Amino acid sequence: MFPVIQGGEFIGCIGANVTLGLLSRFLERHRVSLNSITVIADRTDGQIIAYPEKGKEVRTIRRHLKVATLSTIADAKVRAAYHDYIQTGKDSFVFKSPGDGA
Repeated sequence: MFPVIQGGEFIGCIGANVTLGLLSRFLERHRVSLNSITVIADRTDGQIIAYPEKGKEVRTIRRHLKVATLSTIADAKVRAAYHDYIQTGKDSFVFKSPGDGA
């Protein structure tokens, strides 16, 4: 919740509820490019908050839910980008596909 101030006077509050499912669907529908992946992750521990493909952000291991991290998510490109980030400190990556576009 955030206060709304008009003319120095408090006139109310504003807030919003956004589900993680809604965030994931938004990421799926609003890609920067056809083959891009946008992930929302916790900066401190790399836990995935939202990912465009349902089911990859949370896994079941021995009957317990486990939130995926940037280093464990079932997406090789995201893991590679995170590995590069850890090695170089750069947070922008370009992956080139083979000549056949695969």
